[in-house]
Amino acid sequence: MEQKVDRQQIEIRRKLRMQLVDRLVGWFTLFCYFFPIVGRFLNAQGMTNFNDDLMQTFSNLFWIMIFLHSIAALYLYGIPLFKKNMRIVNLYLGIAILALIFINRSISRFETAEQIVATLIMIPALSIL
Repeated sequence: MEQKVDRQQIEIRRKLRMQLVDRLVGWFTLFCYFFPIVGRFLNAQGMTNFNDDLMQTFSNLFWIMIFLHSIAALYLYGIPLFKKNMRIVNLYLGIAILALIFINRSISRFETAEQIVATLIMIPALSIL
């Protein structure tokens, strides 16, 4: 009986560590999203001279990180029944962002539609903050 409890405790500790790592990945993903935006804005204003390759690297890294963060959140929390709980609402907003990102990447040949979907991504993203 003790061995079963130990396994459960190990599983609980593992999930808690994964939750911490997932939160850190989420914050880094946010940085990867805003760094190129701010860098390009400041470059356009002539205030700084950020390297375009570095900004493109962070932009590409964003797509990888958002995918990892989404998969980790779905693994850790699953898809719960909808309730007026902040954590569950946050999870559903994250799923909405992931769906919009997939749509955005799928219609990349249609520039206007891509820009509209990219703007729509901001609605749930800003709601999470």
